[in-house]
Amino acid sequence: MARRKSGPVRKEPWPYTGFGVNLIGREELKEVQEVVRSKSLFRFYGPDPRHKADAFEAEFARYIGARHALAVSSGTAAVHEGVAACGIGAGEEVIVPPVTFIANITPVLLCGGVPVFADVEYETMNLDPRSVREAVTPRTKAILPVHLLGFPADMTGLREVAEEKDLYLIEDCSHAHGASLRGKKVGALGDIGCFSLQLNKMITSGEGGIVTTDDDRIYDNAVRFHDHGYNRFSGSHAGPLGLNYRMSELQAAVALAQLRKLDKIVEIVNSNAGYLNPRMEQLGLIPRKIIPGSRPVHYSIIYYLPDEIKMTAGQFSELVREEGVPAGQVYSGQPAYELDIFKTRATINRAGRPFTDPLNRFRKIRRCPVLERALKRAVSLPNSTNYTRKELNDMVAAVEAALRKARKQA
Repeated sequence: MARRKSGPVRKEPWPYTGFGVNLIGREELKEVQEVVRSKSLFRFYGPDPRHKADAFEAEFARYIGARHALAVSSGTAAVHEGVAACGIGAGEEVIVPPVTFIANITPVLLCGGVPVFADVEYETMNLDPRSVREAVTPRTKAILPVHLLGFPADMTGLREVAEEKDLYLIEDCSHAHGASLRGKKVGALGDIGCFSLQLNKMITSGEGGIVTTDDDRIYDNAVRFHDHGYNRFSGSHAGPLGLNYRMSELQAAVALAQLRKLDKIVEIVNSNAGYLNPRMEQLGLIPRKIIPGSRPVHYSIIYYLPDEIKMTAGQFSELVREEGVPAGQVYSGQPAYELDIFKTRATINRAGRPFTDPLNRFRKIRRCPVLERALKRAVSLPNSTNYTRKELNDMVAAVEAALRKARKQA
């Protein structure tokens, strides 16, 4: 592709990067107006309930192919629900990926559990079942894979480990609404699936989340944990300790309208990746591997640098940004075990719990060399329902310009 003689490839401001948020319109407004007019903003009662949360849960469960769905107040709450509903307690270990947002890990800590990092497969950057198997100890209770940036993890391999070791399999699907593996949607591949509806997710209610499961006991645990121990669906008010993670009717109204647009959103973002991938490959970049039988959702578009480019992904991304196109490293190139919380173990409470709990004995954190190598070579480009061919072509031109500069510096 021809490059301009001077100046960056892109001089115009880059459009907002988001997914469902860009498609908010009359449908969301109609659902919200119904709730406001009813004056019934709380899901369980009010002057004239519209039952938007009930409708959202029912439609989401059908979409995923799960028996149950429970709407909650955030994606973090969803993961906390998943961990708590599986009964994770003090000193019990949960195997987590080393490349993830902190919200995948803090629920384990807040339940008194111990997060244990296992390495990833280089080509996918998702949990490697072989590394997971090596990380299992007698204290292990669950595996918590993330379908990173919309690519399904190897759930077949992880399920084999889980069944062999009698472990729960808790899916973090925060990036992967609509993704599937062998014909089943993510969120229906483990014991419980956890989704986020935060502003930048595939579908959004501003804040919000939802969990899915086929297990009646896990569902009952989740319902009670999200509502102070109550199960208002069954009329039971005697239950275990819980929190308030309920979703409001306003959140549910937006989420319901967004869910009905999810297939269109997935089609757009995957079409963007389908346009970019062959063009980036022509330039020498290597697309992230899609495991056999899976249909990803391209939350971000990841490429590995060819061997001839000796600079790191961070350095190369800076060259792309100089051309007016956003680029970066996956999670800023930082493994989760290097986050400050694992260095300082800071807590608000003076006792330092859960880190100081006698049962919460942290092993020395094992580094994950495959991940660290991948982070140095993987360049992350954004995706969005907002992008036109101009944005996509500017991405290609910016990467081409960056490659020219990188080769000169080699």
